[in-house]
Amino acid sequence: MFFIYSQNCKHKMNRKILFALVLFILISLPSLSSLSTQSDDGNVVVISIDGARADFLFRLMEEGMLPNLQNLASRGSMAAFSVSVLPSLTAVAHASISTGAWPGTTGIVSNYFHVVTDPIYKGTDGFGAPLKAEAIWITAIENGKSVATIGWPCTDADDPERRGDWTVSWGTRDAYSYSKDIKSWWWKDANWVMGDVISYSTPKEAYFYLKVGWKKYYVNILAIDTTDDLEENYDAVYFDDDKDLTNGYYGGPLRLGDWCPIELPNPERSGSWVKIMVFKPDLSAFNLFLGAVWHTNAYPEELEEYINDEFGFFPGDPDYYALEHGYIDEITYLEQAERLADWLADITIYLIEEYDPDLVLAYQPQVDECEHQFLLVDPRQLGYTPERSEEYIGYLEWAYELADENVGGIVGAAGYDSTFFVISDHGMAPIHTVVYINEILKEAGLLVTYTKGSWTYIDTSATKAYAFTSGAAAHIYINLEGREPTGIVPPEEYREVQRQIVELLQSVRDPETGEEVFDIITIKEMTKAFHLYNENTGDVFVTTRKGYTLSYQYWVGIQFEPSTYYGQHGYNPLIPELYATFIACGPRIRHTIIAPIRIIDIAPTVCYALNIPPPADAEGRVLHQIFVHHP
Repeated sequence: MFFIYSQNCKHKMNRKILFALVLFILISLPSLSSLSTQSDDGNVVVISIDGARADFLFRLMEEGMLPNLQNLASRGSMAAFSVSVLPSLTAVAHASISTGAWPGTTGIVSNYFHVVTDPIYKGTDGFGAPLKAEAIWITAIENGKSVATIGWPCTDADDPERRGDWTVSWGTRDAYSYSKDIKSWWWKDANWVMGDVISYSTPKEAYFYLKVGWKKYYVNILAIDTTDDLEENYDAVYFDDDKDLTNGYYGGPLRLGDWCPIELPNPERSGSWVKIMVFKPDLSAFNLFLGAVWHTNAYPEELEEYINDEFGFFPGDPDYYALEHGYIDEITYLEQAERLADWLADITIYLIEEYDPDLVLAYQPQVDECEHQFLLVDPRQLGYTPERSEEYIGYLEWAYELADENVGGIVGAAGYDSTFFVISDHGMAPIHTVVYINEILKEAGLLVTYTKGSWTYIDTSATKAYAFTSGAAAHIYINLEGREPTGIVPPEEYREVQRQIVELLQSVRDPETGEEVFDIITIKEMTKAFHLYNENTGDVFVTTRKGYTLSYQYWVGIQFEPSTYYGQHGYNPLIPELYATFIACGPRIRHTIIAPIRIIDIAPTVCYALNIPPPADAEGRVLHQIFVHHP
């Protein structure tokens, strides 16, 4: 049984919701005589819809908005909900989903954490850190199965231990996005080879560039007037590298709101998606959003080349920073989310149809990406109005519908002789306040900083503790002498500093309401109860209560601030909003509703469907109850 101690443990699924879920699925079930007797030679396809909440999914299925997921649920098994791990974060959860092991075993204890052999201020990316437990793709390959992974967190096309036979891992960002104004006085009469392109006003030209490292890649802009109305009103542009439209160009004619992919002439074949955000007919205002520059990572090399040729460079995830800073609007963010989700789904379908892998691990990130930005449901949230909340809920529903559409495409490619598992790693809770935990440590004298020019640095010679945050969770590491390269806390003072941190965080209250901010506060040794104990675990581990999220920043000078985004995870996974999703469907899958499962049960169950043993370090169990014939 999954056990969590916290200061606020009163989390039970609403019984009315559970009853309605059972009734809904049972009504949808085919008769027992229609149980499939097909062979079990089909493939196994696992689709992770990041952040898909059990309650949201059920409501939208009930309303008929998710026909493909409803079809799978009505043909197979659905859990009331799935319980994530602690902390309920994407890298942590997918490491456990992939191995069937708890975070304490996988070593992935957060999306971002500290390795104690590094200086106290240095962090490690949980998505790229080595797994300490055997992953399902290794198990499958060692048992003669072929494996394709597409966007699956914790995989890496460049690492033999973290890839399948075909792997498309997360792309590499080569440059950040930015907003670019083309000033009115930059435009001049164009000197282009235009071919058959006609402009009814004198064509104008300008340029911008994409910068990767120290290298600038110039893109020329040609503005034309396509309306024969005797007025100078420019309404379309072309993007090109050499001002010659007769030998090809990046894109055109492009108008206000249009996107254009620009692949750079470098070995990585990296590229940026550029959008026209402002376009005045007299060219007095012209603004471009230059999306981040990304390149594709895929194995084997010929697959990477094929993807770049047929699907284009890795498009990147929706740009939350640009949205929160006003460089893009909500619709642009959704367009980015759709582009990435479709890119991943299209490649998944291609790999299924071309190579017929025994095991497919596919990923859809858009629900998580939209819930972070649009889960506006609480009047305490910045900018809340009933009207805006309704608009944003519509964006969330769109994200679930897009996931459903892409699930349908993948299912169609694989066919119903395959076995499908549609899962999520965690849910999402609304937030209203950011808590700067390192500022709290700093005020207590546990973290010491100094300023040099306009930058603030950690003074490792005086700092006793530092927090690494991910979502609503934080690992706080003591700068221990003999363990940390920068250690200053003598071993005999370790317990005292640990106690000081715990008591400090227990005393933290919301300045507006006076309520406690932290939910779970525990020392490293006690994280064994949460299956989180590992050499990478912080000396103190905390999660906030629902409504709050954490930031590691130590240079802002404040401890609390209204959040400019609206959804978060990392909390106690027994909070109902954090409940995840589990649906299974296939020739060997029963038509039934099952009790809640744990995400560590997924890998052993998938292996059972493949007729192979579970991963060597799995601590979950096979969900025998979902299979037609089971022990």
